[in-house]
Amino acid sequence: AKGLDLIREAARNSRPGTWIKIGGGWTEMQFPEKRGPTVEELAAAAPDRPVYVQRLYNTAWITPVGLKTMGITGETEIPGGKAEKDAAGNLTGVISGNNRTFNFLTDKIPGPTFQDKVEGTRRYFRELNRLGMTGVNDVTGGGMYPVHYRPVQQLWREHAMTVRVAFH
Repeated sequence: AKGLDLIREAARNSRPGTWIKIGGGWTEMQFPEKRGPTVEELAAAAPDRPVYVQRLYNTAWITPVGLKTMGITGETEIPGGKAEKDAAGNLTGVISGNNRTFNFLTDKIPGPTFQDKVEGTRRYFRELNRLGMTGVNDVTGGGMYPVHYRPVQQLWREHAMTVRVAFH
């Protein structure tokens, strides 16, 4: 599946131990299988990386490396949610819940460094260019604040903008 290919690529292009985090913005209907990934598929795609994939605010799939890195065990209290267990009582890596659940989980994942954000923005712009885009208008919202635009401003200072960005 294309989604798993992206996970494999992220694993190849990141430092060992770096989280691969997908926080929504997708639907099962995007994939030929008409389903999301399994924990086993995610673990096979990035065997030595912690992986977190979230669908909306109802389900997350976390690889065994991710659960270990987060410190989540079968005894961990999941606010507003539930960690699925197999017949033997072992965590499967599937967690369901509500906003509190996913805030609890994502708070356990360190964010990227500023330089990682700049490089990620640079790569994103290259991908937009590959698709023929040369400009975007970002109307913000959704929790975006001026601090979130600092990577774009850094690229501007470096004279490395390949996309015109208007934001309000």
